[in-house]
Amino acid sequence: MNTNMEFWGYPRTADSAGIRNHLLILPTVVCANRVAQLISQAVPGAVALQHPFGCSQMGDDARQTARVLRGMGANANVGGVIVIGLGCETVAAEGVAESIAALGKPVEMLKIQDLGGSDQALRAGAHLTHQLAQKLTQARREPCSLAQITIGIHCADPDDTVITWANPVVGKVCDMLVTRQARVMFAEIPELLAAAEELRAMAENPWLAEQINRLLEEWKERLMHGDRRIWHLPTTDNPGLPARSTACGSLAKAGAGPIQEVLTYGQAPQRKGLTLMDTPTNPAESLTGMVAGGAQLILLTTGSGALIGSPIAPVISISANPAVLSSLKEHTDLDLTPLLSGGLSLDAAALHLRDLALQVAGGEETQTERLGYRDFAINRIGPTV
Repeated sequence: MNTNMEFWGYPRTADSAGIRNHLLILPTVVCANRVAQLISQAVPGAVALQHPFGCSQMGDDARQTARVLRGMGANANVGGVIVIGLGCETVAAEGVAESIAALGKPVEMLKIQDLGGSDQALRAGAHLTHQLAQKLTQARREPCSLAQITIGIHCADPDDTVITWANPVVGKVCDMLVTRQARVMFAEIPELLAAAEELRAMAENPWLAEQINRLLEEWKERLMHGDRRIWHLPTTDNPGLPARSTACGSLAKAGAGPIQEVLTYGQAPQRKGLTLMDTPTNPAESLTGMVAGGAQLILLTTGSGALIGSPIAPVISISANPAVLSSLKEHTDLDLTPLLSGGLSLDAAALHLRDLALQVAGGEETQTERLGYRDFAINRIGPTV
């Protein structure tokens, strides 16, 4: 058991330390995806994002795509970045590269049109990536404080085992981390609509409670129109919203609070402690938002054994479902089924999860990393034109 609550990471700033040291190949537009992918394949250890955006977007969507791309490059798990643009996209490569470089992180940028095409861009990008990869090999892990880490939490396919066992265990770990000045993000606003009263009560002050209330009302309005009723857990009062017990069970993974900030999608928190991010329930979109907001590690509870990963942040998959552990054991990092038989207490399980999180922060691979799951999906607000 880790008693000093430190982890071995890569210090980036006084306030943040990476638990991985990725070289990120970052396309700013869908048209640069293939070049980014080929460059990453040419340099062992490089990771390329793939996404369908960066072009024909406007307003909030264009700003959100740019914010997410900047946030992925800024994440402390990234040691260096190659930004690749086509040259005519909405999300300009220069702006993304400059914002990441302003953090003191090594960044290179190239545009396919300026270099005369994909082949030339591939050669130039591979050369830059090899050079940057050499710099990253010089980084060494050092003892780091939990105050330098941000952890995201997500609940995928909640069933009774998630609501009764897995989420309360994660909530206890979140409370432990918050007392050590770590940042903890939770999200999935639609899942929490039926627990509005409890969620508002977790706010640090009345102003934050009002922010939370406005966010919930905006989501209700969005979800109650026509064929956008997405929930399969109806209540008698409102068939479009999840059952109160499920919503409160989902909220349990956040711990006791208080909520210090309400974040827009992909926004980095400015305060220590527990923060609430505006994301949908979709796991890939929710995780992408939190990782872009700085989460270096994700704790994922699941009732189905669904394996969701991230290109740059390890995901610890947690299940208490006996059927999942029987058929999909390779998808699970922490088996909580002993809770069901009384062979393990919630407090003991929380200590197991805390220690596993510290081991992963120190370099131990998760199942998502071993199996190569690298899900990346930017939430879209409006239509693409």
